[in-house]
Amino acid sequence: MSDFYINIYVPDHISSKNNRPIWRGRLGKSSRLREVEAYLIEEFKKEWMNKPPINGPVWVKFIFHTSKYYTKLHKRNKKMGDLVNLMQLPSDCLEKAGVIENDTDIVSVDGSRRIPSSQMRLELYVYSVPEL
Repeated sequence: MSDFYINIYVPDHISSKNNRPIWRGRLGKSSRLREVEAYLIEEFKKEWMNKPPINGPVWVKFIFHTSKYYTKLHKRNKKMGDLVNLMQLPSDCLEKAGVIENDTDIVSVDGSRRIPSSQMRLELYVYSVPEL
């Protein structure tokens, strides 16, 4: 059984690395990125209900249900964000929402995937793991 589980509809799966504006020589956040980040943090906090954060190593499983998986010609969409970049935003949001102590505590993402779906959803599992 997971320590934290959430299955939510999301406005979009976006990468926190792409399309970032540069302001005064530093990377900023686009308005779309800020909007999705705020939404994820709010949803994670509601589900976590102000419990103390999970401290120590965790295994996180991300399942990105996406309606953008295939093109109109029924080929896999090459413009869809790659899995590693898609995992970055929800990882950061888990920390900002207080679910985990630090996103560097994520030691495994086994089983994470993108799958075709008619609706954009994020399914996320967090499991505590024993110290290595």
